[in-house]
Amino acid sequence: MINQTPVADKIAMAALIVSVLSLVISVIGVLIQKKLNRVNLEAKYFEVVFNTYILEKIPEKVAALKFDSRHKLDKSYKELNDTLMEMVRKARYFSFVNQKFYKELSEKTMEVDELLVSISGKTILQVKEQNQKIIEIEDAVSKVIVCINKNYCQ
Repeated sequence: MINQTPVADKIAMAALIVSVLSLVISVIGVLIQKKLNRVNLEAKYFEVVFNTYILEKIPEKVAALKFDSRHKLDKSYKELNDTLMEMVRKARYFSFVNQKFYKELSEKTMEVDELLVSISGKTILQVKEQNQKIIEIEDAVSKVIVCINKNYCQ
């Protein structure tokens, strides 16, 4: 039995290939499952941290933005800023598990803060220009929301 037939060699080779493929598929399956578990866990935290902010708090604060009788941005901008900063503080968990997202969120929030401060220091007489500034703030806030949604959907 020292001489194996070519058919037996082919069967042994096929069995080896099937075994290797099975091992590779199993390893890939385990890696995918780990990633899905991590994504599901992060999704749960995204919901806990961000739901009330993106569905209620931030839209309410943005809707309250207006210019006062002195043609300056009303103090309500501070409430929007405080709400955004509070959200970032509550999202600190992500600074440990998804640093890229947390950094992007912090940067987008700081951009809103800087925009609010720059607009609040100006006297804007024309209503049309005031409305444009409100829209500019809304656009900056929407970038924060898009950042959250983009990372939530990954």
